[in-house]
Amino acid sequence: MRQLLLLSETLREQVGEPQGRTGFSVSGVVACGKPLRVYVYLDNLFLGSPLCSECNYVLRINNYELERSDMTTVNDPTVVTEVTDLYLKYEEALCNNNLEVMDSLFWDGAEVVRFGITENLYGGDEIRKFRASRPSPKIEREISNLKVVTFGKDAATVTLEFYRNINGVERFGRQSQTWYRFTEGWKVVSAHVSLLPV
Repeated sequence: MRQLLLLSETLREQVGEPQGRTGFSVSGVVACGKPLRVYVYLDNLFLGSPLCSECNYVLRINNYELERSDMTTVNDPTVVTEVTDLYLKYEEALCNNNLEVMDSLFWDGAEVVRFGITENLYGGDEIRKFRASRPSPKIEREISNLKVVTFGKDAATVTLEFYRNINGVERFGRQSQTWYRFTEGWKVVSAHVSLLPV
């Protein structure tokens, strides 16, 4: 989205000072020509109201263009391919206990979460320590129903089902991950894995 801060001074001159401390409303025309009234917040540069569903991307106000975030673009094929390839890289690393690759694909933040079969892990340090201490580091499993859903260009979910033979017992499970694109690339920010009851 283009910086609303740069446009707000011009818009303020045209519509007057904002009412209260939050922002002000502006009438404009969306790309398809339909009129629309939006609310501009001065503090966090957020375009408040929804735009036209027929021309999602551009709002024009007095010849200025405010580009809408592409957050509503679900499953852009390019982004889906990108995240799918990264997940398959993670899956290979998981099965071969490649700690370097797994760690590189997880966000190294205090807020990252991984809920496992028997453990709840908070923060990058806990996740790394758990991986390094697993008694059976290599994992043999078959995955199915791999689903990658992307939201815009910077957020995605990955879900799948899996089958494992654990001590001669057939076990079925499911896994989910939330991915986010940071400046340094895509990272898992939340993960969950669990087994279905026998």
